[in-house]
This record gives sequence, structure tokens and C-alpha cells, in this order.
Amino acid sequence: MLGKLLKYDLKAIYKPLSIFYGIVIVSMFLSHYFDAIDTNGFTFFCREFFRGTTVGFSLGAIINNAMNIWAYFRQNLYGDRGYLMNTLPVSRNTLLLSKFLTALITSLTIVIIGVIAIVLAYGAALNLPDFINNSLALTFQIILVFYLEIVFVMQCGISGVIIGHKFNYNKIALSVVFGFGIFVIANVLTIVLAFIWSCFDSNLSWLFDSSTIIPDLNIMQNLLTAGAIVYAVYIAGLYTLNAHLLKRGIDLD
Repeated sequence: MLGKLLKYDLKAIYKPLSIFYGIVIVSMFLSHYFDAIDTNGFTFFCREFFRGTTVGFSLGAIINNAMNIWAYFRQNLYGDRGYLMNTLPVSRNTLLLSKFLTALITSLTIVIIGVIAIVLAYGAALNLPDFINNSLALTFQIILVFYLEIVFVMQCGISGVIIGHKFNYNKIALSVVFGFGIFVIANVLTIVLAFIWSCFDSNLSWLFDSSTIIPDLNIMQNLLTAGAIVYAVYIAGLYTLNAHLLKRGIDLD
């Protein structure tokens, strides 16, 4: 049953995303085309325009995906579709897992397509051979942390929807408040943890002291690894919280 639910969810979310994917890919090819031909005022403008479009719609796809997943989650569990979903011979944990896997998969494809498109659009400017040789490992870690942050933000929104719909009034507004509140609390906790770490490791003093020298590559990689672990813990914690709250029941609109 999970496979059927996941297929249904992915189809619903990918449908609007396909427009963003198309624009990103076309913009990437056009920017690459105008970069390859003789440079003049017009080709320079077109190249920079389509580079900006590639970046802009890649970010737009992330925002669109998050908004659609939150709205889709609410409609499926608390809106009119909720009456059907809650009569299916499937547990709420399975419903939640399907939505969670949808967020993981769609976010991953957005990041992969966006990164590839941006790298190809700016390929000549980045000097790709040197970039790959010198910065590949660090770049991968940055992308991983960015991906986990996207998933974390989505989980904050889903938690907000579940908590907000425990109330009998202003459910949407309360969903936004609780989702944003969870996001802020988690980020404050992250800063506190980083500060405590910096108190015991002088290599991290630059995080809170602008006068110190930015550390070397190994320290940056260690910090990114720690960030990935923290986000993974947050995601797991929020998923567990969401599953627990759904077990306590769903109040349909």
C-alpha cells in the first residue's frame, strides 16, 4: 500500500514541479549557448539573463515544492480528501511515511537538477576542472547540508500543520505560527550548540569573532559534517513527533 500511496503523492507533487524543471533546463542550455558564441553586448546580456533564470527558478522550485507539500499534506489529512484518506485500510504512520518520502525524493531531484544546471550554466566562469579537483568534497558536503536543511524546513511545516489542526479555530494561521516557531527554536538550539563547541575548540572561535582568521578546509569539513548530523537528528525527531501526534487522532475540517 505504501508503494501505491507514494506513487500517487509523487505524481501530484511532480506535476507543478515539471514546469520549473523545464524552465531551469532550457535556461541552462540557452546560457551555455550564448556563452559559447562570440561575445557582444546582446549575447552577454542573454547569457547573464539565462544564468539568473537558471538560479532563480531552481530556488523557486524549492519554494514551490515546500508550499505544495504543506498544502497537499493538509488537504489529504485534514481537508475534504481527509475523509477518504482516513477510511483507507492503511495506518496513519504509512500516510505520514509516504508524505515524508515524497519530500525526500522531490527535494533530492530538485537539488540534483538545480546544482547540475547551475554548474553547467556557469561552467566556464567556474573553471570546472580546477573546481572539481580542489573543491569537490567540500561542495558535496555543502550540498548535503543544504538538502537536509530543505527537508528539515518541510518537516517544520508539517509539524506546524499537525499541531495547528489540534485547535478549533484559526488552524491555518496557527499552523504557520507553530511551524515557524519550531524552525526558530531549532536554529537557536543549533547556535547554542555551536557556541558551546567553540568554547572547547579554538578552531571554531571565528564563528562568533569576526576578527579571527577563517579556518582551513579540514575544519570547514568537520563543521559541515556536524551540521549534517544535527539536521538529520532534527528531521528524525520531528518525524517521530509527527507520528506520535497523528496517533492521537485527526480532527477533520
